[in-house]
Amino acid sequence: MKLKELTEAKQTPISTEIQPWMFRTKKEILAWLEKSPIVSFKINPNLTVSARTTAIITKPLLTEYNGKRFLPVKFSQAMQSFSAIHVGLSSLHGLPTYCRGSIRLSHNLLTSLYNIHKHIKELDGVLNVFNNPITSNILGLLYIKGLKHIDVGLPAEGRYTSQEKKLLDAIEIINKHLAGDRNIHFAQEELIEGGLSEFAKL
Repeated sequence: MKLKELTEAKQTPISTEIQPWMFRTKKEILAWLEKSPIVSFKINPNLTVSARTTAIITKPLLTEYNGKRFLPVKFSQAMQSFSAIHVGLSSLHGLPTYCRGSIRLSHNLLTSLYNIHKHIKELDGVLNVFNNPITSNILGLLYIKGLKHIDVGLPAEGRYTSQEKKLLDAIEIINKHLAGDRNIHFAQEELIEGGLSEFAKL
């Protein structure tokens, strides 16, 4: 019996996207999911999660690690939309690799979208990152298949800081290319020429 269990484990390794703060057993993941508003889900053999309905993440569902708040599971899919709003999220780790709706991450603590295209590969909708202190690395947004628009929802002119104005200008450039050629090299050049080099990185 033990030999069989070891063989099965070898055939289905844990996803390389499982981080040190994430659950590592199906029992832990199931207990977490049963506390969540997600009514239909599947725990995959590699310990990632497929949400079959709208996935809403509330603050008590996050885990603390080194003083920051993270998703304790990796979502491989969200068959509808995915929301983690005003929960103190500080990392992209755990976000769905594929999402058939929009992803809403407003009012969180994201400071960078570094390698976002490796966390979210396909998104059939809008990415909302309103009210996050993002200061760098947004170029990877152009690599996300199906992404239609980035919403940063900043206040009316005159009510935001100089850093927020930079983010607004940078996202405007990205949205233009999302709606047009999706050429990452042209977008990078435009960001750099506009004095927004910190955003012109993957």
